[in-house]
Amino acid sequence: MIDLKAILKGWNEFWFAPESPVPVAVFRILFGLIVLQFCWFMSGELHSLLGQKAIVSQAAASAWDPNARINLLAWLVHSDGALDVFWIVFTLAAACLALGLCTRLSAVIVYLCLISCDARNPFIFTGADNMLRVESFLLVFSQCGAALSLDRLLSVWLCKKGAQGPARPGNPWALRLLQVQIALCYWAAYSSKITGGTWIDGSAVYYVTHIVEENRYALPYVYDHIWTCRLLSWSTLAIEFSLAALIWFKELRLPLIITGILFHAMLDFTLIIPQFQTVMIASLISFIEPGTYARMAGWARAQARRLAGEPLVAVYDGSFDLSRRLAETVRRLDVFALVKLIDLRQASAASAFGQPPALPQAGEVLVTKVSGQGWDSGLRALTRVAWRLPLVCILCPLLYMPGLGPLLAGIARLFRRLYPGRAPVLPESAA
Repeated sequence: MIDLKAILKGWNEFWFAPESPVPVAVFRILFGLIVLQFCWFMSGELHSLLGQKAIVSQAAASAWDPNARINLLAWLVHSDGALDVFWIVFTLAAACLALGLCTRLSAVIVYLCLISCDARNPFIFTGADNMLRVESFLLVFSQCGAALSLDRLLSVWLCKKGAQGPARPGNPWALRLLQVQIALCYWAAYSSKITGGTWIDGSAVYYVTHIVEENRYALPYVYDHIWTCRLLSWSTLAIEFSLAALIWFKELRLPLIITGILFHAMLDFTLIIPQFQTVMIASLISFIEPGTYARMAGWARAQARRLAGEPLVAVYDGSFDLSRRLAETVRRLDVFALVKLIDLRQASAASAFGQPPALPQAGEVLVTKVSGQGWDSGLRALTRVAWRLPLVCILCPLLYMPGLGPLLAGIARLFRRLYPGRAPVLPESAA
C-alpha cells in the first residue's frame, strides 16, 4: 500500500526543509565569475554584435522573433556610447554577484542584461548562454547572498544589533529548481542521442571530434580507433543518463559529480564550445551537499593549523558594541580558524589569560596573545589578527605605513560614537 503521508513528507523535505546556504553561495561565486568571463569575451566585438550598426539590426532581430520580450538594449540604448555604459553596469553587476554585494539586486541586473542581449541578437548565443539566463533567473529567488558574501559581512555593521553567529539555514526551493533544471538538461541530451543511430553503434564521437572548426586539441590514436570511439560514445550515454537520474541518490551523488566534472573537462580540452563546459561544471557543483563542504572546511583548517601553529588568542568584551562587532567580523573572515576569540564575560576567559592583559586605555576593543609571548592591543593587535585572515592578509603591508596609528585611533573614536557601549572590564577571577 502506498504511504501518501511518507510521500508528502519526503516531497516537503526535498523542496522546503531548511538547509545551509553554502552550496548555493558557492554556485553564486562560480556563476558570477562565468558571467564576468562572458562580459570579457563579448567586449572585444561589442559594437559589431550588439551596437547600432551591428551585423544584425534590431529590426531584423525583432522580425525573427516578433514575440514581446524584455529588451533593455532596445528601450534604453540608442548609441554606442550608451551601449558601453550598459556593458559597464552589466560587468559591475556580475562582479557584485560574485562578491555577494547587493546580491539580489545584482542577480536581477545580470538576468535582465542577459535576456536583453539574447533579444537584441539571438543568432550569436549558444546553449551555455541559455543556461546562464535560466540560472540567473533562479538565483534571484535563492538565498545565495546568505553566506560567503560581502552582504553577510556588512550585516555585522549595518544591522542595529549586528548579525551574529553562522549563516542560518534557509528554504532551498530555488536551488532545487536549479538542480532539476540541470538534470533535465542531461536527460534531454541523453534522450536525443539514443534516437540516433551513430550513438547506438558507437561512431558518434569519431564524427564529432573530426569537425576541424570545433576541434581544439586532437588526441593521437584515441579518436581514430573504432573501439576507443565506441567506448567513449557509450560512456557518454551512461554518464548523461547517470547525471540525469542517478545523481538524486545520496550515495552516488559525489562520485557522479566528480565523474561529470572530469567528463566536461575532457570535452573542454577537446572541443571548442565557448563556456558550455565551465557552465555545466559549475552547475554540477551546486549538487554538493552542505555536509561535504563542512568536511572539506575541516580538512583545510586542520592543514592550515598544522602549518601556522597554535591559534592566536584574541580577547574582546561582548558587552562593548564596537568590540563585539569587530570580533564577529574577525570570526567571519577567519576561514581557517587561526584566531581563537574569547569574550571577557565568559567564565572560560579567566583560564585563558594566565597573566591578565594590561589594557593601555579604557575602551580597548581587542587584545591578542601568541603562545609564549605577551599581550598586544591597538594597531599591533589588529596587525596580528589581520595576518591570520587569508582574505585580508594581502592588505597587511599597509598596516605598517607611517602615521597609520593616529588615523586608526581617530577612526576608532568615530566608531565608538556610532556603536556605543561600556568599556571592557576584566573578570575578577583574572584580575
